[in-house]
Amino acid sequence: RGRVPALERALTRLEYILNNNAHRLPRLKPRTIDILVLVGFVLFSLLYALGRWKGLQPFIFLGSDASYISSYAAALDHPGQFAADYIFSSQAKIDIYFAAHVPLIRELAHLTGDYGTAFLLLLPLALFLKLLGFYALGKRLFHHRGYALLLAVLTTPVIYTGAWDYWGLLDHAL
Repeated sequence: RGRVPALERALTRLEYILNNNAHRLPRLKPRTIDILVLVGFVLFSLLYALGRWKGLQPFIFLGSDASYISSYAAALDHPGQFAADYIFSSQAKIDIYFAAHVPLIRELAHLTGDYGTAFLLLLPLALFLKLLGFYALGKRLFHHRGYALLLAVLTTPVIYTGAWDYWGLLDHAL
C-alpha cells in the first residue's frame, strides 16, 4: 500500500464521521442550508473587516495596490494637493489607470472623511462575494453543499506564490 496524504485521510475520516452520525443531525432543506451558509459568510466577512479596522479613524494602514488606488482617488478629488507629484500632477497619467474601486472610494470618502476607511468599507463586500463565488463554483462542480462549503473555506488561507503575489484572504478589497 502506498502512503495516503494526511489531508485525504482527514477528509475521509470526516466524511465517515458525518455519514455515521447522519441520523443524529437535524434534516435541513437545501435552501435552509444555503441560507445558513450565506449568513455565515456575511458574519465572517463583517467580523474579518472589523478585525482589520480595529476602530482606527482615519484608517491609514493601506498597503500594496490599495494605497495606490486610494491615492488615485485622492488626486482626482484634490488635484491641487498633488501639483508637485510626478504621477498625480498630470490628469492624463491618472486617467490611464482604471479600477472600479476609484469611483467607489471617491463616493465613500465623502461619507467617511478619509480614503483609507472608504477603501476598508469595500472589504466585507469583497470577502462575501469571494466566498459566495467559490461556494457557487463548488456546488456546480461537486453537486454537494458540504464540498462546496469546504472549497470556499479552503480558499481563505493566504498562499504566497513567490511571484510577489498571493492568493487567499487579502487585507484589502482588491
